[in-house]
Amino acid sequence: MEVSAEHVADAQVTPDLVVDRVVSLGSNCELTANLRRYFKADRTYPFDWWITPLDSITQLLETEFDGLFNPENLQVSTDGQTVICRKFNLLHHHDFSRDEQGKVIPALAEQLPGLREKFLSLKNRFMSDCATGRVLFVRNRSVFDSNLVAQEPDSDESFRSLFKLLCKLFPQADITLLVTNVGKKGALDDGRILFDEMTNYGDADDYTVSPKGWDELFARQRIRIFEPASLG
Repeated sequence: MEVSAEHVADAQVTPDLVVDRVVSLGSNCELTANLRRYFKADRTYPFDWWITPLDSITQLLETEFDGLFNPENLQVSTDGQTVICRKFNLLHHHDFSRDEQGKVIPALAEQLPGLREKFLSLKNRFMSDCATGRVLFVRNRSVFDSNLVAQEPDSDESFRSLFKLLCKLFPQADITLLVTNVGKKGALDDGRILFDEMTNYGDADDYTVSPKGWDELFARQRIRIFEPASLG
């Protein structure tokens, strides 16, 4: 069932979307930075700082991240600006150390033990936190990068497949998926999959893009993180 954008945009009839946690599913740090700022959250998860096409998210979840940080799958980009994971077609843009010129230090193997330990903690937290309660997963538009293999354009069916996979992984959770900046507004499947667009006001000159636009989007969706009443 598809709901018109007008119904989603009508804040007068849209109830608050009350959730226990909000979790980023990429595709980049733009989303993570704005989620943390708006919701005053600092809890980190695996997809926060990678650059990940939608197909990469699906593959990572289906394989339970098996093979991630395998040195055979990693390659420094030709310009030295990022690290490519060929197996999962993603960029480890913030994981590896850089030199004074901002280029990735090519000695990747030496950094892997610490990165694996850090990632295991993030993975365990992700699986534990998302297992129960009301979870809002947020997926921002896929970003084209010449270091990645081009993917088919994201579609309603691809987002439905992602939603079904999340429900399969976390059967005890009450899941909603919010998809942003893919060229549409509205909802699918009785509001379990939501779509909205961020207006870019040009109020930032960094990777956060438009904090004002993101604030409006989150407010328009009436997202609220549940806070238990104080017992005094």
